[in-house]
Order: sequence, then structure tokens, then C-alpha cells
Amino acid sequence: MASDAMNSVNEILRLNLGEVKLVLQKLAGVNPTPTIALNESVELLCKHLSVSFCSIVGFTDHCTSYVLLAAYGNGASDIEKMPVMRGSQWSSAKLLEQPACLHYRVTSPEQAAQLPPDFQALYTNGQLRSFLSIPIATDHEVLGALTIGKEDSEGFEVDWWEPMLGCLSMGLLVSLRNEQTQHLCQLMKALDSSSDYVML
Repeated sequence: MASDAMNSVNEILRLNLGEVKLVLQKLAGVNPTPTIALNESVELLCKHLSVSFCSIVGFTDHCTSYVLLAAYGNGASDIEKMPVMRGSQWSSAKLLEQPACLHYRVTSPEQAAQLPPDFQALYTNGQLRSFLSIPIATDHEVLGALTIGKEDSEGFEVDWWEPMLGCLSMGLLVSLRNEQTQHLCQLMKALDSSSDYVML
């Protein structure tokens, strides 16, 4: 069964190789400044993949703090109100518990109530009904998460999505590994912890 699944994934990627190359080329052409590049990347991915939402989260403190680095689409302004997330209830923490990806399909208010709080905000304010998150990672470490969302609850039922998004996440590694991005994550985490946050 595992062999059949791998063959299926390989076939999906083979058929969509041209599409993967095109998007990776576009990601390679974004602004060289990493923080700007990440914002350009979420907009590019959102539009090219025809999804309603896209975000990139950076992980810090051995994957116990999650910093929103870029968001675009439905509900982006709402998710930006929670730039630093800590604890096991958030989608990034849930993703780390999964073997490959985090996928939610919401068809009722009862299911929505079980969503991580960041996805609940996107469900309520962005009218998103399906979510797919994958880790942005090297062989040795997980640097962050790439999330996309759609208004259609069946948005990510096709096997194409998870391997495709995994390939595209490779185009984000350079920006996430950059020292400027790492410093930004630490700064945002420190500001969020400070009682003088408003003053800063």
C-alpha cells in the first residue's frame, strides 16, 4: 500500500512538473529582502494556486513559538491581530503532531468549534471552509509552516495538493533561513512578551 501511495504521488508530481517549475521560478524572482519576499510570496501563491488565503509562519524556541510572517487573502487582517502564537492549541502546533500535513474540512458549526483558534478566526471572518498546512523544513529542522485556505469545504480533497505544496515550500527556505527573518521572529516574540508592548 505504501508503495502504491508513493507511485501515486510521483505520478501527480510528474504530471504537474511544469506547474511546479513555473511557480518556483516566480518565487525565485521575488524581492531579495526576505521579509518583503515572504509577503510577495504569499500573494503570488494565493493567486497562482487560486486559493482564498495563504500564510507563512516562522517557528522559534525549538518549535514552541509561532510567528506570523506574512498573510494574504480572506481573513488576513484578522489573523494579523495574532502575530505571535504559543501553546498546543494553534494550527502550527497541531501540524507538528502530524506525519506530513494538517488538513481540515469544515461542513458544520460543530466542526468549526474544533478548529485551532487561528483557523476559527479565518472560518468566521474569512469564510474559509478548508485548510491545508505543511511544514517548511530541511532534513534537519522545521523552520515554519505554509498554510492555504479555500471557501469550499472540498477545496483540498484531491491528492494533488499536499505533494504540490510540499515542493513549492522549498522555494521559501532561503527567506526563512535568513538571519533577518530569524531576528524578526525573536523581536516579535520579545515584543509580544513585553508589558511595555504598546510603548515599544
